[in-house]
Amino acid sequence: MNKKPKQSLPPQAAPCQIEVCRPTAHPIYWAKGDGSIWGPARPEFLAREGMDPKASYWIVVQFEDRPVWINSTVLRSKQAFERQGKPMIVTLHKEYR
Repeated sequence: MNKKPKQSLPPQAAPCQIEVCRPTAHPIYWAKGDGSIWGPARPEFLAREGMDPKASYWIVVQFEDRPVWINSTVLRSKQAFERQGKPMIVTLHKEYR
């Protein structure tokens, strides 16, 4: 007896609302996956995905000539940006034997 495989419905897309930011919006800073803090960048759009209490909030900025979507959970302060250690260039010398 051959049974037809059960058909599953595609997941419902969460509602998404996108708004243009005011031109006077303050610059923002955000943390990258390696822990470094990037910015400043001026927000261009705000987006909300889903409905409260499980909504996700996103900020869209232009950074280094490309659009970047930043989740609100990784936003950081200007003070944190200024406190982070500056990257140091290290030159490795090969030891000859």
